[in-house]
Amino acid sequence: MYGARCASCERKTRLDRLFTGPDGGTPEDMVQVKSILLQASDPAKIARWVNRSSTASILKDIVNGKIPPTYAALADYPVAAATSVRALLEQAEVLDPTTAPSVDFEQWLGTHLANVPSPRCDIIRRFALWGIFRRIETTNAKSDYSNIQFQLIRARLRVRIVTRFLDFLEEHDTDIHHADHSLYDQYTTTHPETLVDLTSFIRWLRDSRIPTRISLSKLSMAHPTAMLDYEIYQSTIKRLITPDSTGTIRERLVGLLVGLYGIPLTRIVTLKAENIITDEADVRIRLAADEITMPRAMGDLARQQIVTSQIQLKGTSSTWLFPSLNSGRHVHPRTLSAGMKNLGIKTVELRGAAILNLVQTLPLAVVRDFTGIGHSALHRWREVARRDWQDYPALRMT
Repeated sequence: MYGARCASCERKTRLDRLFTGPDGGTPEDMVQVKSILLQASDPAKIARWVNRSSTASILKDIVNGKIPPTYAALADYPVAAATSVRALLEQAEVLDPTTAPSVDFEQWLGTHLANVPSPRCDIIRRFALWGIFRRIETTNAKSDYSNIQFQLIRARLRVRIVTRFLDFLEEHDTDIHHADHSLYDQYTTTHPETLVDLTSFIRWLRDSRIPTRISLSKLSMAHPTAMLDYEIYQSTIKRLITPDSTGTIRERLVGLLVGLYGIPLTRIVTLKAENIITDEADVRIRLAADEITMPRAMGDLARQQIVTSQIQLKGTSSTWLFPSLNSGRHVHPRTLSAGMKNLGIKTVELRGAAILNLVQTLPLAVVRDFTGIGHSALHRWREVARRDWQDYPALRMT
């Protein structure tokens, strides 16, 4: 109780005060935001939140007209508070999440390059914006938001890899224009996981007519080879999908997303509850253009995970399928990786076996539409599988 008022009444009073602008009314685009908070299941929590939360302070700035309700404006606020506001505004459809990636990526890039001197900074920025981000925008105009988010996480990793390589060249008193191929070989031999991304970077330099002595003719895209033995792969999937198997609901569901569809953990963490489509007959997941019907046992895990996430997110506006304990944010990939290790599963090898199984079973175009895995990656895996699906029947699920 709050004096003579109950928690629900106090919540309404405080929200009325929060959402009243200078003209005495609530701005039209904030009416739905207020309605969402009024309908939250814990009125006492919302009442306390209004007076104590930095998130509420940002909303008040929007109501008072100090800032517009845009991603760019929110980027000037502390990340944790701004993330919660973004989630709330997206739920109220004030913000369109498909417009967020450019603001997010450019803000991150500015921070990343803050201490990188020119001309290295200039090359990295050009590569990030024109060699990576522009391609994501062009090829994913109609893609699922979680797929775009995954690609942006991957884009940041690629930028970090290029930055570290250029730092390495600087340590050897040279730069990308004058370094010979031996330094490139030295670096990629020591750090083999960077080979594919650095090859892509060198190709971009050549295509952009930026001079470099590293020879394209000596570059080759590495074939993926990290995968489980087929029998171990089959037994792993069986163990994950068996109802009485060990492991939490989250661990088993994540393992099956990796093991059946080849989805990396960095993308799994960006999935939201709306990526799961349920009805009386079955459960489907949307990872790219087309929906995939899950095996029944996996569908049951997905239903249970949604319930678990809703309980964890009670009183917030977030819809992450795998939420973090930090309000408004998804769980970190390292957390999911630790869960896989608890089950004795090597995620990279499980994913490799999954993709190999997919390219041996379905046409590459179908695999891409179901999973969002890129054409170049699928073609490399198909070379490993040594299977040609050029003349395939129409196998798309309808």
